[in-house]
Amino acid sequence: LMEDWDKFDKQLSPSPALNYEQKHTLLQSISISLFKFSAIELSRDDLLSLLRDSLSKLGIEGDTKSVLQDIQERSGLIIEKAIGRFGFSPLSFQEYFTAVGLLKSPDGLSLLLDKIEQDEDYEIALLFAGAAPKCDELIVALIEKFESCEENRIIVLAGKAAVEGQNISLKLKSRLITRLTETFNSALDEEDLLEIQSVLRQLGV
Repeated sequence: LMEDWDKFDKQLSPSPALNYEQKHTLLQSISISLFKFSAIELSRDDLLSLLRDSLSKLGIEGDTKSVLQDIQERSGLIIEKAIGRFGFSPLSFQEYFTAVGLLKSPDGLSLLLDKIEQDEDYEIALLFAGAAPKCDELIVALIEKFESCEENRIIVLAGKAAVEGQNISLKLKSRLITRLTETFNSALDEEDLLEIQSVLRQLGV
């Protein structure tokens, strides 16, 4: 996407400082940092510090201010939202890079589940499920979390993740449908009933 944006929309040659894969990695680092603090903006100093650490991990020596300027001018994905405050525009790109970054991180699923427990970041969970080669691990974790807390929102999210995901095992799908059906039969809230019914329909029930 960024390569096409440079080439066709802005008619720019590839950046001499970073290739597109490296830019993706930097954007994932920024989005994960925001995700951890449930934030949508970073100060200039914090952003430059984060870029410096990320460049070091990539083995790249470069001026962080120039890298930030390059990302701003070429992709437009990071903008100065207020004086000295930077964030993604639109927010959906932050969610996308967070999901991809979590998938690549060894503790990504754990971080995501912590946020879900705080009743946050459902959209990122769905993007995570959709981007994962196989999302059984996420769905199993959500079912187990539901079985321990019995919060309807968790099993509904598990169902939505299954709809978005790929290559879900038939055994897991059956277990999920059983839990959703049980929840539907005992639910008292009309909104919960409608939402569970919709998820079950999308799962082919």
